Amino acid sequence: MSTTLIVLAVAAVAMTFLLAAVEESLARVSRSHAEAMVEQGLRGSRRLLRVLDDSAAHLSVVTFLRVTTEQAATVLLTFAVVRTIDNPWEALALSIALMVVVSFVIVGVSPRTLGRQHADTLARLSAPTVIWLRRVLGPLARLLVAIGNAVTPGRGYRDGPFETESDLRDLVDLAGDNELIEDDERQMIHSVFELGD
Repeated sequence: MSTTLIVLAVAAVAMTFLLAAVEESLARVSRSHAEAMVEQGLRGSRRLLRVLDDSAAHLSVVTFLRVTTEQAATVLLTFAVVRTIDNPWEALALSIALMVVVSFVIVGVSPRTLGRQHADTLARLSAPTVIWLRRVLGPLARLLVAIGNAVTPGRGYRDGPFETESDLRDLVDLAGDNELIEDDERQMIHSVFELGD
C-alpha cells in the first residue's frame, strides 16, 4: 500500500510541476506577442489569445489545480511515510522535510525556470487544455476567489489577484531586456505607473 501511495504522490508532484510551468508561461506571454504568433500561424496561438483575453480567470483555475495537486502530493507522501516509520513525530518530520525540498525545487524553481525559458511554446500548447479546465473548474475557482475576497479586508478582485501592477512592470522590464522596447520607452512606461501611484 505504501508503494501505491508513493507512486500517486510522484504522479501528483509531476502534475504540479507541469501546472507550475504552465502558470509561469501564461504569465510571461503578452497579448501583443500572442497576436504576433497568430499572424505567424503558429499552432495554438488563437487559443492562447483567448486565454490571454481573460487571463486572470484562466490563471485562477491553473493556480487552483496546482495547489490541489501539491497538497495531494503532501498528504499522499505523509501517509506513505507514516505507514513506513513507527514513530509519528519522526514520520511527520521526514514528510515535512521531503515536501519542503520537493516544493522548493520541483514546484518552485525548476518548472518556473522552464516556463520562462519556453514560455511561447508551453503557453501555446497548454492553451486548449487551460480553456477546457476553465469551463469545467471555473465556477469552483471563482467561488473560492469570492470566499477569499470575503475574508480579506478591503475590496477584492473578481478573478483573484492573479494579475498585478508588478507583473506588468516585470513584463515591461522583460521587454526592455529582450530589446523589444528602448530604454527610454521603458522609463516612460514606469513613470506612468509612478504617476498613477
